[in-house]
Amino acid sequence: MDIAVYEDDREFAGKLEQVIRQCTHFPTIINTSDAVELLERTKRAPGPVLYFIDIVLNGNTQGLDIARYIAEQERDDLIVFLTS
Repeated sequence: MDIAVYEDDREFAGKLEQVIRQCTHFPTIINTSDAVELLERTKRAPGPVLYFIDIVLNGNTQGLDIARYIAEQERDDLIVFLTS
């Protein structure tokens, strides 16, 4: 399983990624606030992805919209919503 972080607060995202790296052997494949980059990188993942998604972002794309798109892909991905 790979891990993806989608968060616009870069300081919080960095701290979250640090905790993930300390607590698991799963790789963080992406840590971004860019929705297009997130989806492009994670669609190439060979297995399921564990997403940490910010619910409300400063830009136009909201976390719930991204989660809806991910769910429509019919993969075994998991989504955890967060906010800083």
